[in-house]
Amino acid sequence: MSSVIDDALTLPIGGLASQIDPLQPEDSLRVAAREMFDHGLPLVPVANGLELLGIVDGSVLSRAMAAGTGPDSAVAQFAVPAVVLPTWATGAEALRTFETTGASALVVVDANGLVAGVLTPAHLYGHRGDRHMYGKIGGMATPFGVYLTNGAVSGGVGPLALVATGVLMFSCFLLAATLAQGGASFLPSTVTSRPWFDGALQAFTLVLFLLGIRSLPLAGVHAAEHMVVHAIERGEDLKPEIVSRMPRVHPRCGTNLAIGATVFLGILSAPWIPNQEFRLLTALVVTIAVWRPLGAFVQYWFTTRPPTRTQVELGIQAGTQILARIESSPVLVPGVGVRLMRSGLFQIMLGATLAQFVVWAVYESFRVPMAWRVF
Repeated sequence: MSSVIDDALTLPIGGLASQIDPLQPEDSLRVAAREMFDHGLPLVPVANGLELLGIVDGSVLSRAMAAGTGPDSAVAQFAVPAVVLPTWATGAEALRTFETTGASALVVVDANGLVAGVLTPAHLYGHRGDRHMYGKIGGMATPFGVYLTNGAVSGGVGPLALVATGVLMFSCFLLAATLAQGGASFLPSTVTSRPWFDGALQAFTLVLFLLGIRSLPLAGVHAAEHMVVHAIERGEDLKPEIVSRMPRVHPRCGTNLAIGATVFLGILSAPWIPNQEFRLLTALVVTIAVWRPLGAFVQYWFTTRPPTRTQVELGIQAGTQILARIESSPVLVPGVGVRLMRSGLFQIMLGATLAQFVVWAVYESFRVPMAWRVF
């Protein structure tokens, strides 16, 4: 046990503390008591947003009760100063703080003074090497490996790999659209002139695009990304034999959003529903009903496939890296701009835009007829 304790004393406390959403000034003492009970903590932080204002602990509750204060009173008037340490402080520093202040728990804040968690002596003594995740970890599959981020830090491949993903996905779409449009050119005008034909052509293009994604190694990397995130969320060790048995469908995958948007826009533009208000209502109802199960279906059969051992190991490398960076990061609650830049969406959009520009330049250079162009 001593080696385990020594290990905890050398780690940054940002990776040891329990994550808890702070109370807001208008929350009641009843909510404070419930949060302490639910999380098994001796105190809960009170914050304005995430900026620490103080704490409510057992002594605060007992004094309020003794004074006849009702449980519906706001916590703002009862909050007391907190003993605070930054996320990068070590377990040894936390232990000295416990000894000198007599505090039962410390509030852990990041470099911006925002609440990141609560630390008790039990977190030091009972630490078993578990890595605690801050925020929701998501990621992207790239041709060169897995990219993971929690919005504040990232792990795995770099931005150029994300740009390459944008190029690859646009190339798949271009090939799918070209094949679909080429096949349509052989159909008689009695078919292509039908009002439903454009929608059918778009649906066929989407199916070809999804089949193209499934055929690429990218689908295996995508599965490995999901499996690593599942393992982290469940507190599992990132070992190949454990990660390999995790589900490859994830409820927060961007595929779900893409499928939801496709269903909504497809119904919204449907010519067979003449009334615009009814069409909008139908699109909303159907999208809400099917976007998650349909997204999971598309993930399982098209955008992921069982990963190879190498792909699983690439995912584990990214997972190990981001967990280490989370534990040592001075900022755990990033701003909106940082979160967006870390998401990888801009890099993928850049890659797709660059690929589209290259294709446009080829069209123009070789004077490709408009009828042969797909955009």
